[in-house]
Amino acid sequence: MRATPTYLLLTTLATLVTPLAAQDTPDETPFFLQKPTSAAEALRAYREKPYRPVRTGEVLAAAFLSEGRELPFGEAVGPTTPPKVRAGGSIAMTQLGAHFAVRPPEGGSYAPGDTLMVAVRLPGPRGWGDIISPTGRVLVESIDAHQVLTRIVDIYGPMRAGQVVLPSHTVVDPREVAPVATEGPAGHLIGPLQVRDLMMPGSIVFSDLGQSDGVRVGDFVTVRRESAERVNAADTIDEAIGTAQVVQVGPDHSTLRLIEVMSPQMPAGSPVVRTATLPQ
Repeated sequence: MRATPTYLLLTTLATLVTPLAAQDTPDETPFFLQKPTSAAEALRAYREKPYRPVRTGEVLAAAFLSEGRELPFGEAVGPTTPPKVRAGGSIAMTQLGAHFAVRPPEGGSYAPGDTLMVAVRLPGPRGWGDIISPTGRVLVESIDAHQVLTRIVDIYGPMRAGQVVLPSHTVVDPREVAPVATEGPAGHLIGPLQVRDLMMPGSIVFSDLGQSDGVRVGDFVTVRRESAERVNAADTIDEAIGTAQVVQVGPDHSTLRLIEVMSPQMPAGSPVVRTATLPQ
């Protein structure tokens, strides 16, 4: 079969725009003599991709509860451009690498090289203190008499003047490990990060399982529905209504990111059971 002019033109263009090193295989076979890649070979990278149960960014960006503790809150002064100009508000752009001014808490101080978390402080569930929802992380670069000058290294949301500042915690990445099945401990849902009628994958909720219960970042839990009698409706049975992963842990609570939702209604008080943990 004769090659059409269109085919010859496309072949020539592909040769011209493709780097020479990418056109040949290690055995120096020209690209136009190479055998087509099979579907199985093309999908091998996806099939054999190592499983990493914890993503550092998800942990650092996860909201958590203060549990009534007095945390060392500093204050976000706002973005500043150029860096030597004192920040007077949030009129400058917040982007990676931009300068951002903060103030330490009264009686406290920051040092160059410190990594700080900038966050929104919101009223939390009754009895659990405030919700601390990170908006970004900054690295301290210099200090003057009025403010601490930092550089933005991570952005999770709008970073504005008036937000709170805390020392950033470190995340231990377990890397490529497989979860191990376990039974318990069991606790209950405290409530969602954002009030909504229907839960969906990716939603954030809080539980009363914490470090005191042996729960760690990366653990997996099942949210269940309790059996109960209902008026003018079918009785409920004990069944799983969702699965979630622990993305933040406090002394007596944990932050859960929903992975699978079998029932979009997850009221506060629903049982939560740890079903898998990461080997230490």
